Amino acid sequence: MLYAKDIKAFYFEPSTTSKFDFVIQNSGKITPLEIKSGTNIKATSFANFIKKNSNIEKGIRFSEINISMKDNIEEYPLYTFEWLMK
Repeated sequence: MLYAKDIKAFYFEPSTTSKFDFVIQNSGKITPLEIKSGTNIKATSFANFIKKNSNIEKGIRFSEINISMKDNIEEYPLYTFEWLMK
């Protein structure tokens, strides 16, 4: 889906003990993405990466939960992915 929209996404593994799905460049800024297939959205690597990097304003997570914002992580339902990643 990202490729079809000409968004370059990179798998990111900041260390051997942590990883998350993608990093994209969005409006000139680095934005980490996390994709979860269910409602269990616990992803400490993702949240810690955002907290440790002051140049990252927010992260975006897609899952089966509703829209919300918590600790600089925007949450969206999976079905919104196509419309938000334009």
